[in-house]
Amino acid sequence: MFKEVDYVILYVSDLKRSIQFYCDKWNIPLKLRAQNYAEFRTRGTRLALFDAKEVPGLLGVKGRKKKYTFEVAFKVTDCDRTFAALKAASVKPIVPPTDRAWGQRTAYFEDPDGHLLEIAQDLKQAK
Repeated sequence: MFKEVDYVILYVSDLKRSIQFYCDKWNIPLKLRAQNYAEFRTRGTRLALFDAKEVPGLLGVKGRKKKYTFEVAFKVTDCDRTFAALKAASVKPIVPPTDRAWGQRTAYFEDPDGHLLEIAQDLKQAK
């Protein structure tokens, strides 16, 4: 069911400052930068940053009092089937499977300590 840990995303209060920190202090090259997102050039599991103020909009849960500080994303072969299996196993769902503009179908859950977990299926591009 789970293929690999795809990436860890840290939710940060100041995206520009955090990018400078990881690039300048840790010497990790920046791979890409979008409006509210930055990803570093790493091997294996990817490291990314996301503007913490934008998380409720990403999840579609504006006004929710829970504050997430990071997520761990897992690649899966079938987001809907994995979502159903996890939900049946009493894993707390946060967002059901949703097609995303960046070419993935994603869903979100919480672990027992309230950490955000994402499952992501790459969607095939129409030719």
